[in-house]
Amino acid sequence: SKYVALDVGPLGQILAPVGSFHFDQAYEIFAEQMRAGEAAGADCILLETFSDLYEAKIAILAAKENTALPVFCTMTFQQDGRTFMGTDPMTMVVALCDMGIDAIGVNCSLGPEELMPVVESILELSPLPVMVQANAGLPAMEDGKTVYPLSDEAFCLHGRRMLEKGVRAIGGCCGTTPETIRMLRE
Repeated sequence: SKYVALDVGPLGQILAPVGSFHFDQAYEIFAEQMRAGEAAGADCILLETFSDLYEAKIAILAAKENTALPVFCTMTFQQDGRTFMGTDPMTMVVALCDMGIDAIGVNCSLGPEELMPVVESILELSPLPVMVQANAGLPAMEDGKTVYPLSDEAFCLHGRRMLEKGVRAIGGCCGTTPETIRMLRE
């Protein structure tokens, strides 16, 4: 069977009280996306690349209150093991697992090797299936272009290690290609 996910990312606004974007505004934008995705035939909702725990919670509420679809939520972590807004893996797991989501995990920003400590923390704490969509390594600029240094073979080797540790769903983010995913599936 093939499944199609409604892929929803952050709004690109900083929420109050730090920013000027409010709960009601964010909720309505997310709710509209969720309803449209379900009406279009999505099989599940993938909330990804969130760095603000509050915004992730708003998106989860909008998904759960406006659809009957399974919801997966991943946040993006930096090299210090926290999201850009300062959330650590334990706080993410504690805050999101009781919201009725079906899977939790990480995506983007780092390569699989750099993400491993975050993934291990989530695996240790989460009662839910854990998913990972890493980048193909840490991006670098070469001749004005962003390049990702990890070969498909190396990416897949790290992917296998994550699966062996207990990750239940795996994929790729920035720098991965259809060939990367094909090899990862194999």
